[in-house]
Amino acid sequence: MKICLFGGTFDPPHLGHLIIAQTVCEAESFDKIVFMPSLNPPHKTEHNITPIAQRMEMLESVVKDNPRFEISDLEIERGGTSYSIDTILEFKKKY
Repeated sequence: MKICLFGGTFDPPHLGHLIIAQTVCEAESFDKIVFMPSLNPPHKTEHNITPIAQRMEMLESVVKDNPRFEISDLEIERGGTSYSIDTILEFKKKY
């Protein structure tokens, strides 16, 4: 199975995210796009980020109609600062 990890704050998730995900999915023949919301992105140290529960709800509502889109809570469950390399290594171990 060919999987693409799509990480971001998704605050809020918007049409641009969906267009990018769909375009990459089709262009590269991915079986699935896994949206990976960041709990604590290292490049956004402001405290103006919407709480993760609300960002997850918003993300769920925008990806629910695409069977090739999924959401992972891997970074949320891990906690701490979300670094891409840690996420990729953990995802590979798990899946």
